[in-house]
Amino acid sequence: MAYDTSNNVSQASNTVSVQTPPDTMPPSTPANLTAAGPGPTEVDLSWSASTDDVAVAGYRILRDGIQIATSTSASYADLTTQASTTYGYTVAAYDASGNVSAQSNVATVTTPAAPTVLTFTPTADSWVESDTPTTNYGSNTVIGTDNSPVKRLLLKFDVSGVAGRQVLSARLRLYCVNASNAGGIFHRVTATGWTEGGVNWNNAPAGDAALLGQLGSVALNTWYDIFGADRQLPNDVVRGHHGPPRNHVQLLDRRLRYGRQPVRPFGPGERDDAA
Repeated sequence: MAYDTSNNVSQASNTVSVQTPPDTMPPSTPANLTAAGPGPTEVDLSWSASTDDVAVAGYRILRDGIQIATSTSASYADLTTQASTTYGYTVAAYDASGNVSAQSNVATVTTPAAPTVLTFTPTADSWVESDTPTTNYGSNTVIGTDNSPVKRLLLKFDVSGVAGRQVLSARLRLYCVNASNAGGIFHRVTATGWTEGGVNWNNAPAGDAALLGQLGSVALNTWYDIFGADRQLPNDVVRGHHGPPRNHVQLLDRRLRYGRQPVRPFGPGERDDAA
């Protein structure tokens, strides 16, 4: 229709129909596909994005030639894998018209083995006490910490079977046989030369300055984890000592902790000096 400066409008012209050609061009082929297996049940994929004359709508994810998923971005995490298994992945881009590109390069990955739980019992445990500096307590059936007099426990472990393998997490478990408002503070001990039958306050190794973990209030007949899931258990020795509270905590030692034998908890001010 035409119009003039006075806004007079003409009659409409004849109608002309135009049909645009269909979109038949597929996106470019995805490139540089890589695959990484951070765990037995996960493979992470990433690639260089495709281009299209209109727009890329997404990507088809193929594992061993079979489509398992789609993604709208140039990455994907396959969470359905199995441990110790080799997979081959490709991706193909598609647009809104259903045009599909050629498949990318093949990215091959082998997932790691499933985690193995290893359990270690102490090879030696004892405590040392400030008011009896030459006395050895290695033969006692409990270990513990206290603040008055100062009492420090020592635990030694022989960690094996982890060479060449990634440690995902570790924890130290202790069983409390005397309740306390503070369970103790734990440090790594680098020196491993002490023995259960020879260590005393005067010759006990010093703990590292860094804190490995600590226990707050502890209850009778209860298991406690010293290290959280994100902490790695030291390969040699752990030393525990008590914090400011005046009460003390006692723990079963390695001879009884796994045998479930009964032990009488210490009372306030008591000390087990039996050979």
